[in-house]
Amino acid sequence: MPYTVAAKDKMLTALRADIDAISIHTADPSTTGTNEVTGGSPAYARVAVTVADWGAASATNPGEVLLNNDKAFNGPAAANALFYGLWDDTVFLGGGAITGDTVFNAEGDFVLKAGTKFDLNA
Repeated sequence: MPYTVAAKDKMLTALRADIDAISIHTADPSTTGTNEVTGGSPAYARVAVTVADWGAASATNPGEVLLNNDKAFNGPAAANALFYGLWDDTVFLGGGAITGDTVFNAEGDFVLKAGTKFDLNA
């Protein structure tokens, strides 16, 4: 039986409080966070986030929360940025596909855009 929107929103509210970093992945991270970007100069690193970086779960976006602001990453030039991952310290919590621009630029910069969805409906 599927969860109700109210249940998904309660789960998202709790999860967003635990997410402390976002990662970028060159392929599907599966359930373990594999395929995370490496390399670059400056070197790739996960970007810290807090609960304030996520919109609230609401009836407007049932079962999902949206990233409130852009998050900038460094990495290798021209590397694929196809998925993002969400972390609680060293525990991979999940993630999703990136839409729009999915490649680090020639300088090794990538921006995960505001509005990226953390979605329990998928």
